[in-house]
Amino acid sequence: PIFIIGGYVNIEKRWGMENNHKTDEAIEAIDDEVKTMSTLVTKLLFLAKGEIKEIDNSKVDVPGLFKEITDELHLIYPQQEIETQIKDIHIYSDEFLLRQLLLNLIENAIKYGKGKKITTTAVLEKGLKIEILDRGEGISEENLKYIYEKFFRVDKGRSREMGSHGLGLVIVKKIAEVLNIDINIVSTLGEGTKVILNIPVEKE
Repeated sequence: PIFIIGGYVNIEKRWGMENNHKTDEAIEAIDDEVKTMSTLVTKLLFLAKGEIKEIDNSKVDVPGLFKEITDELHLIYPQQEIETQIKDIHIYSDEFLLRQLLLNLIENAIKYGKGKKITTTAVLEKGLKIEILDRGEGISEENLKYIYEKFFRVDKGRSREMGSHGLGLVIVKKIAEVLNIDINIVSTLGEGTKVILNIPVEKE
């Protein structure tokens, strides 16, 4: 949410004074993101302490969720191509936590994707299978062992330039555990990385 708020603030600085529509859009979006951030911060603090007892099991529009995430990321990375291959799928999950998990993973793909196209897919099999593919620098087999450790960064120099603190995948791992999501990361150095999520689907 902080990135999105920053994006709308920049839009307002550039065009807001001359475009009332842009101002209204920015204020509404910032208001929504502040509410989202408040909820997420509360949940992530409880997550960090291992104290999440109840999951908000609401109906999630999967293609709608991906569209929201990609639209927000385009504010920060306007040149990035993100291809989505997702049919009309609905599941029951904690939308705030699921959104944060997917946002972290897709932004990671952008940061390490060398500007190449990112592809996201979602299909219903035994559960919901989501894949996030980048065609960037990849991760070595040795580094793959440590990616969930706090403050670990594959390329410390580049990560620092990109504003990465080595906590994104730690958060992803914790959310995956809470939501009972199986996560698998497959990567080839110099070719790219694929993240595969298997999400259990409850019947309505």
